[in-house]
Amino acid sequence: MELKVTKREVGKIKTLLNKWVVPGVIYGKHIEAPISIQFNKNEFIKLYKQTGSSTPITLKWEGIEEMVLIHDLQLNPVKDTLIHADFLWIKKWEKVKAQVTINVSGVEALKKEWLEMNIVMNTLEIEAIPSKLVSQVDIDVTNLKDWENITVSSIDLGKDVEILTDKDEAIVTVYAPKWGKDDEESTEEATEEAEETKAE
Repeated sequence: MELKVTKREVGKIKTLLNKWVVPGVIYGKHIEAPISIQFNKNEFIKLYKQTGSSTPITLKWEGIEEMVLIHDLQLNPVKDTLIHADFLWIKKWEKVKAQVTINVSGVEALKKEWLEMNIVMNTLEIEAIPSKLVSQVDIDVTNLKDWENITVSSIDLGKDVEILTDKDEAIVTVYAPKWGKDDEESTEEATEEAEETKAE
């Protein structure tokens, strides 16, 4: 995955945004000072949808190609549009920390059992060399019962990936809402009795 960028002068950010160009900064312990860059907004958004923040990408500028992670995004609080991005310069042999998205499946099976789900966390913090980083963590709630949950300790990403999030933390919890199947049946019975009384 590659993104073409160009160096930019500090300032004039509003002018850049008006041209669908977004400012950004590359930083990391391998460079003496942060590097100010700019890039096409549409190209970046398309790339980010594929990689997220835990998949390494290559930035290309002035004959230079370097591996980075998308580390932080800043959005316009009113328009919810991208206005800035931070990139972390990494090396292929060096372990890095990343936030990985949690993908939950099996929700429809819960609904059939009149159960609801509370998502406690949407991401996990992991550490690995860039080639071993995962793009997302998949969990299945199909077989969970009332008052059961899935904790971080149940996630196994292999020996090459360390999960840094507290292993005792719950990711999702399942519960039976106060208004459920029994309540609906009671409501239906009450409605039928009312109709019978009215008919008499």
